[in-house]
Amino acid sequence: MDFLQNSFHILSANPHDNRRRIVELADERSLMLNSNQCTEARSELTNPRKRLTAEVAWLPGIGSKRIEEVLSLLESSPADLLAVDNLSSMARANLLAAGLARLPDHNAKDVTEWILELAWAFEDIDADELCEIINEERTVSGFSAVSDLSAVEAEIQERRRHYRQVIKSALDHLSPKELVKAVTVAVASATEDGEEHGPVIIADLVDSYEVEAQGFLDKEEGNIKTLVEKLRAAVDAGSSDPTLATAVNQLIQVVKNWDSVAQPIQVSAKSRGLDHEASHRVAGLVRDLAIHMFNEHDKLDLSQQLTNMLQEVFAEVGKVAEGAAEDADTLGKIAEHRVLHSEVSKVEELTTQIKADVDGGRPDAYLSPKVYQLCQLVMNWKIDPNHDASKYIANNVRDLAIHMFNEHDKLDFAQKLTKALLRLFKDNGEISKQISDDAETLQETAVARRMLNAGIPQAEIDAYLKNVRSGRTKLTTQEAIDFWKNKNRQQTESATKPTDTSTKREDLLKPGLPHPQPQPGQPIPQPSTPQTTEFALLNLTEWPTVPAPWSSEDRGETWVWGDFFLTFQKKPKSILDITLEMRGEKADRRGMTCHYAMSVFYRIYRNPHGPSHRPIMTIALEQGEMSNFNGMLGPKAGELSLAKGGDKGGPLVIGLFTGEKRLNLGVYEGGTSSQAVKQRFFEILGRRLGVSGQPKMIGDLVQAHGHPETGLPAKKRKSGCATVILLCIGIGGLGAWGLTFI
Repeated sequence: MDFLQNSFHILSANPHDNRRRIVELADERSLMLNSNQCTEARSELTNPRKRLTAEVAWLPGIGSKRIEEVLSLLESSPADLLAVDNLSSMARANLLAAGLARLPDHNAKDVTEWILELAWAFEDIDADELCEIINEERTVSGFSAVSDLSAVEAEIQERRRHYRQVIKSALDHLSPKELVKAVTVAVASATEDGEEHGPVIIADLVDSYEVEAQGFLDKEEGNIKTLVEKLRAAVDAGSSDPTLATAVNQLIQVVKNWDSVAQPIQVSAKSRGLDHEASHRVAGLVRDLAIHMFNEHDKLDLSQQLTNMLQEVFAEVGKVAEGAAEDADTLGKIAEHRVLHSEVSKVEELTTQIKADVDGGRPDAYLSPKVYQLCQLVMNWKIDPNHDASKYIANNVRDLAIHMFNEHDKLDFAQKLTKALLRLFKDNGEISKQISDDAETLQETAVARRMLNAGIPQAEIDAYLKNVRSGRTKLTTQEAIDFWKNKNRQQTESATKPTDTSTKREDLLKPGLPHPQPQPGQPIPQPSTPQTTEFALLNLTEWPTVPAPWSSEDRGETWVWGDFFLTFQKKPKSILDITLEMRGEKADRRGMTCHYAMSVFYRIYRNPHGPSHRPIMTIALEQGEMSNFNGMLGPKAGELSLAKGGDKGGPLVIGLFTGEKRLNLGVYEGGTSSQAVKQRFFEILGRRLGVSGQPKMIGDLVQAHGHPETGLPAKKRKSGCATVILLCIGIGGLGAWGLTFI
């Protein structure tokens, strides 16, 4: 019964009207409508047994005012009925059915939404609850209550049949493609893609849909069977792969078309725990063909295409999907094995060729392209390095590299092959370690040969390689060669040139003579003579008052210059001060004050004495108390005191500590800023060291450690200044000061 054909609507009555009022309404409405229709409506509403049909098909539990509102909305804007709420389940289902029947426009999306809302509304209907609502309304209208619940349930089922008709009518307004889409989406959404049992209205929809679609499905199943038979005959007849591929693609397309129509039926069957027999038949036809094509004719690619299609198309059909997955896995492993065999064979054949060529005495020009090709195969290897096939080719190529080097001294080719393997096998256990060891051995061999060709003795080469392995040097091979040549030249020149052992003072630092000071930004004068002297290491234990290396009131500075690096320190402690502090005694610094100091070290990797951390000289700007100078200088003592030091400060003097002696370079009369003193230190040290160019600052004192231009190892955390100084001093020399070190 359509909503507007209900007797309550014909007479404009509501469930609360009594028998007398219904008769009056029938008389009134007969003046405007067909009198027979009004008489039939009056008869239905006044007969308690017949009245139940109209009550269930109407808006049970809704007041007269609300009824007028929803009827008005039904006539003016039925699409808005979806938003109406606070209705009984029966009333909402009836209203939605009426709205769906009167939608002005039909498209798959809207129809699907209405179908789902109607299905869930019907699912919520409870016969007991509906019977109670109807009896409450009958109590008001004076009609006898419904005592037979089965009568209510029968009327609900009648409404279910009506809803099915309304849904079918709405779907018939859609194109075939849109209709299939609407049903597919509705079924998938209502059943969670077949995982949940959906509403009964959806099951009714699918049953009705299956009846309508059966003709198409049967016809397409016949077409699929014909195509399968033709394909089987073609492959048995030895047709070409392109011909077979075209036929396979045609079969796949027809199966997909069949499945697109069958999918709602498949999903519904899955949600109800049923098998879809037609899907099993179609899938069986295709699977048998795929097996035949592979087993009888080795058509792996075509078999995989058909099997993958079955996995995709019949995903909703459990047993078919499981069988297709097993087939796909089996074919995948076979395909993988073939790919592995093909790739391994390429490497294996090429390594065999190269080995035969090198054993046959082929020249390098002939071998080089093949070695390059093999390296490319290894570097472009796509298979998991942990796979046995990868390890197999690694051993093959490694054996070839070893053979080329050991048997034919083809070092360059062996290195290229080993480097290619290293790119593939980085962290893969034992094989990676073996390849890394090979690479290291070949590299050391190449380095040793290069150094031998440069005339370096084998003992020097062995020492260099040992330091490289231990990380004690970061010198490149070329830097090591240059260092050895420079050292060898210096030793030769020293043997033929007399050494100046004069202890006279620096001419420019004679006491009382003014010294020219460089202006800011003015370059430091540099000697033109290249450095050739090998400087002795400074024995810090012989000079307790020497400024301690790395000791500074501020962060200090580190500079590099030629083969040396230099540290500039402010108010450094003396070696004696450091020693006393380590003994827990208070340092007495009243005798001499060091305002600034600069220590000179060989860069570690250019040190002719080996990897020593001891300086070769230290220059300092010092000042003693005036009382220490009064006796020596007499009346002139006051003239030499610093204004800053008052009458207690002695003159500023520059002292130089070397590996052989301590030099007093005289009174310093320049500026007392750190920049001025530093410039003067650079002037003196530049002449002493024989360096050219300009010094370069690389950071503070801490940054000297771990810096590539000093060669010093990085400092360990929490290692203090004293630890570094002890390394510079040398542990044994402090015993004379009352300290013993283990």
